[in-house]
Amino acid sequence: HPEIHPGYAIVAGTREGIYADVDVLEEPVLKLASPDCPTRTIEFNGTALLELARASDFWSYTAGVAYVTALKFSPPEGAKGLRITIKKTTLPVKRGLSSSAAICVLVARAFNNLWNLI
Repeated sequence: HPEIHPGYAIVAGTREGIYADVDVLEEPVLKLASPDCPTRTIEFNGTALLELARASDFWSYTAGVAYVTALKFSPPEGAKGLRITIKKTTLPVKRGLSSSAAICVLVARAFNNLWNLI
């Protein structure tokens, strides 16, 4: 939009979102599934998560949040990993509507809810 100067943004609410099922896993892996991209299983360790976070991949932001979580928190007894299965997305990707932020919030909330972080 020509009237929006660099560094400014239009702030608006939306009803769009990302919907997922999440489960605790006993094995130390992060399993990621979505109807829009290939399923990934990543070892839940700093090296593997950071490598994916730095890649240009659909799951990079997810791996970045998991990497920070692994650095700062310990999983509860019996939980070593997490499965995230995206069921539906109504928030367009790569359209400037913060879909990357939405997936980061989804992953952080999943860890918080299933690992009782705070």
